[in-house]
This record gives sequence, structure tokens and C-alpha cells, in this order.
Amino acid sequence: MSKRKRETEWSIAKAATILLAFLGVASVAGQDLGADTRALLVFSNFHDPKGTKLRWTNASWTCNWRGITCFGNRVTEVRLPGKGFRGNIPTGSLSLISELRIVSLRGNWLTGSFPGELGNCNNLESLYLAGNDFYGPLPNDLHAVWPRLTHLSLEYNRLNGVIPESLGLLPQLFMLNLRNNFFSGSIPPLNLANLTIFNVANNNLSGPVPTTLSKFPAASYLGNPGLCGFPLESVCPSPIAPSPGPIAVSTEVAKEGGDKPLSTGAVAGIVVGGVAALVLFSLALIFRLCYGKKGQLDSAKATGRDVSRERVRDKGVDEQGEEYSSAGAGELERNKLVFFDGKKYSFNLEDLLRASAEVLGKGSVGTAYKAILEDGTIMAVKRLKDVTTGKKDFESQIQAVGKLLHKNLVPLRAYYFSKDEKLLVYDYMPMGSLSALLHGNRGSSRTPLDWLSRVKIALGAARGLAYLHAQGGSKFAHANIKSSNILLSRDLDACISDYGLAQLLNSSSAASRIVGYRAPEVTDARKVTQKSDVYSFGVLLLELLTGKAPTQAALNDEGIDLPRWVQSVVREEWTAEVFDLELMRYQNIEEEMVSMLQIAMQCVDPVPERRPKMNNVLLLLEDVHPFFNDNGDDTSRQSESASEDKYRGSDKDRPSQENTPSRSITP
Repeated sequence: MSKRKRETEWSIAKAATILLAFLGVASVAGQDLGADTRALLVFSNFHDPKGTKLRWTNASWTCNWRGITCFGNRVTEVRLPGKGFRGNIPTGSLSLISELRIVSLRGNWLTGSFPGELGNCNNLESLYLAGNDFYGPLPNDLHAVWPRLTHLSLEYNRLNGVIPESLGLLPQLFMLNLRNNFFSGSIPPLNLANLTIFNVANNNLSGPVPTTLSKFPAASYLGNPGLCGFPLESVCPSPIAPSPGPIAVSTEVAKEGGDKPLSTGAVAGIVVGGVAALVLFSLALIFRLCYGKKGQLDSAKATGRDVSRERVRDKGVDEQGEEYSSAGAGELERNKLVFFDGKKYSFNLEDLLRASAEVLGKGSVGTAYKAILEDGTIMAVKRLKDVTTGKKDFESQIQAVGKLLHKNLVPLRAYYFSKDEKLLVYDYMPMGSLSALLHGNRGSSRTPLDWLSRVKIALGAARGLAYLHAQGGSKFAHANIKSSNILLSRDLDACISDYGLAQLLNSSSAASRIVGYRAPEVTDARKVTQKSDVYSFGVLLLELLTGKAPTQAALNDEGIDLPRWVQSVVREEWTAEVFDLELMRYQNIEEEMVSMLQIAMQCVDPVPERRPKMNNVLLLLEDVHPFFNDNGDDTSRQSESASEDKYRGSDKDRPSQENTPSRSITP
């Protein structure tokens, strides 16, 4: 056999060996992917037997299935948030995917003790289970179960017990979110260099905030009445050492070679002197109460004042905010409440000043009070601050404001002006502000604001602002659109407050208090335009969609403002991460949420000329949800809870996803 022939045969044999080896590797990889596929099918057959939620049958290759990501021909990511899955994670499903790195199942109805089947996924790096119904304590060996863990999001579940100190053995942990659960005990002193996002708000934790975790904002700890120490306002009590009795002190001093113990006569003298001082103090106090009260009463009678008026004399607002008048009594009597439209009301200034007052909130234009009159009438009174205009300009502006009447504006009923006091009287809105409804009481007893209610509120606010822009003229702007200025009726009709007031205030102080909603081009409250109002309204829409207030933007990741944060998330194609977890429970609303998100992003365009006008924004919003008619009423809802039943009821009551258009959103 020639040398050339032998070389040819050797080359063929070598090529065959390489080919067989390659086919062997491919066969093994195929078997591994096949095992991953079978595990996923176990999961889908349990949670989605009809195939309507996942629609995996639309793609033949596993790695093309919705929510599934592969690397190296293995399944590495499962992202299926808000799909309406119920019950436990079935045995023999996700736990058999050995290369699984990321699991996102937030916003479902999954239950069971934690971590359940997922405890077998030893290569897990990121776990997002927020908004489910997992219960029980966290295991003490999480560092051994998931040694590579970087992100752990377990908020809005029913987890309890103590937070294990073993979490401090996860050196790569970047995010730990345990808010809105039932954890108790103290917070362990986790000392993790990479920990950047940390939140344990709304649990039952107690004790001091560890020094190693005090770098996180106070919002990370709110809703735990037993917690104390920086960054919280409550100061931890100092441990009180038992004080030795007088005999013990004398003995100790004697032992130390100091002064001798006091004699019995000296002790008796001290006691007698103390009793005498106490008697003199008591007599002085009795004299002051008796004769001082009589003098005060006589003085009140001499000036013709009612004693009940004494609580509003020249005091201003106390720490509880119970008084809203600082004008002298004589001046109050010379001035009267000015009512609009000549309407007769059953109260006057005297009645208003006698009313019990409760602070509703302190805003950028002043402090608002709930005033309960003697006849039971409830009004809202706003005590203005930083007013720089004179009486003539003030009355001219307020008269113009009083003529603005719309279903989605808080009606102004009367005003009072004096040199030291400016009061505005409005109808009382019993449901409070949108800000309180969205961000208040995030504990276990909270009733989430459902999607239909959010759409209704957005439409109402849009109608009110469009009316203001149309009726006030091309140069009229609200200048202070924010969630705390959107007040709600019992039917959750949104009403805009504080309209027409920015023109009365000191521009610099007013502008500094609305930074979170302020358009980039606005540097002065007197330079706002209707386009800057549209920007603020866009931020309001983002607040409704994300559940985050602009002032909370620093908690998001990098301390950026809300519009920029949303833009960065959408740019990375993580659109679903934008939406509020409380919305992820509802089915078939992805398309509507994305539509509203697109409208909001148009409104917050950095270039004012590219923002739509408010009447165009209103038209776009009216197309978001088909159940709202031209009057903003939800014709399909028979009660306040019907919308929740529609999206959270039994499977047979839910709209079929097969007949509902769905936009793919990457979780």
C-alpha cells in the first residue's frame, strides 16, 4: 500500500471519528434538551392543560417557546409572570431543569411552602416569586440550596418566621426584597458588599435596624412598628441599668473612701424641704387656674367674643394642625366668607372657625383640613401659604377659578382673604387622594387598586385637565399636576384640585416642591405651559402603571427619575418589569397596559413640541379600554368589586385568551 493511500485512509478514519464524536455530543445535548422539554410539559400540563395561557404548541422548538430562554442547547430561563397559574409547582417539572438560572413566576396564584420544588434548582441565580401565595419560613440553609443567588424577590406572599442570618453567606446577593409578608423578630446584621436593593417593609419586624443595613432608605423599613434606629425617625430606647438604692450608694461611697453617708437628720431635712416646695407649687397652680380663667372669661365678655373662639386666636397651626386661623378676632369679624354663584350655604365664617379641624395633608400650596361643622356638614379648607399677590389680584384670580365647573374638578365654594390669612373652602372628597390610594397602606390588609379603577381615574383626570386647558385659554396651565392633587369621590371619579393657584404663589418655593413631576424645561413655577402640564400628566400615568411615586425613583436602581427609569427598562425589552405587581394578577390586560404606557411615553417626551395636546391625550386614553363610554362610566360594572371578579374570578368566568388579542411582553 502506497504511502499516499495510507494517508488518505487515515484522514478518512480521523474524519469519521470526529463526526461520530460530534454526533454523540449532539445526541447527549439533544437528550438534555429533551429532558428539559419534558419537565416543562409537566409544568404546562398541570397549570395550563388547555394550552391557552402558554401557547407553546405554536413553536416546535422548545427554545422558541414564550417565556423560555436557552443557552448551549439547554433551558436556562423560565419567565412566566402574571399567567394565572394556581396551586403548587408540580413535582418533576422545573426542579429537573438542571441548568436553570432564572425563574420569574411573579404575579400568579402559586402556593405551597417555600422553596418547595425550586429548592432542587441548585444553579439558580435569580428568583422572582412576588405576588403569589407562598407560605412558611425561609430555610436556614438557603446559602447551600442556591449558592449562586444574586436576586431574591419574595414580596407580597405569606412568608413568616425570622429572616435567617444565613442570607449573609450569599456573597453575590444583589437584591433581597421581602416586603409585605409576615416576618417577625429582628433583622439580621447582613454584611453583604454587593447588596444594592433591600426592602423588608410591611412585616412584623422589631428591634434596631442593623448598622450594616442603615444605608438603605427609610421606605425599606416602613410598616414595622417595632423597628427603630436610623434611617427611621423612631429612636431606639437606651438600655436602663438598675439604679442602686440610697443605702447602696452610701455604702459604695463609704467603701471608696469618699464622703460619709448622710445622717438621719440631714435626710429628714431634705424630705421636709421637698414637701414644702411641692405645697407652694400646688398653691400657685391653683391660684393661676382659678383667677387666670376668670380674667380670661371677663376679657372675652368685654370684647364680645365667645370663649369657644379662644382656640383660634393668633396661634396658627399647632403640631396637630387643629387650628387653621392666625388672624386676630377683630379682623375675622370684619371679614366674611365670599361664596360663589350667590348660593346660600348653611354656614358662615364663625361656624367654620368653630368646626373641629383635622389635617388632611400639607401640599405645595398650603395645608388642607377636614372641617366638621356643628350641623354635621363636612368641608375641606385649604390654608394657603407663600401668597405674594395683593387682595385685588387675589380676588380676581380666585373669582376666575370659582367659575370653572366640571365633573372632574374639585369645586371651589368660598374663600376668605385677610392680610395674615387666606382660606379656600372646597367640597370634601371622601376617598382622599390618588397618592394615598396608590401608595398608602401597602400591608396585608391593603385592597389593591384594580386595573379598571386605574383606567377610570386616568380618564377622569384627563377630562378635567383638558377642560382646564380649553376654558382657561392657551396660556393657562395647572402647573402642579401630581397624584396628591387628584382627589377621588366615593365612585372613584377623579377630580383635580389646586387649579389656578400656582399664579398666586411664590414661584421659587412652589417650583421646588413639584420636582418629581416637573417637565425638563420648567425652572420656574410661573413659566409652566400646557405642554409642561402634559408632561406632568404623563408622569401621573406612569405612576398608575408602575405603582411607584416619582419621589421613590431613587429606590428603583440608580436613583433616576421615573420617566427615565421606565425608558431604560423598556429599552432593555423588559417591559413587563415596569408594571405594578398588583396588576399582574389580572388576566388579558397586557394589551391595555402597553397602550397606556405608550401614551404616557408620548406625554413625557423631553421635547415639548413633540408632546400631544391634552385633548388628544384624552382621545387616546378613551381607546384604552372598551368598557368606558364617553361619560367615563364603566357600563359593564355593577359594583365596585365587579372588575376584580372579572379578572380574578373562576377560570370559567374569565374572558378566553383565545378570543382576546395579546401583545407579547418579555417578563
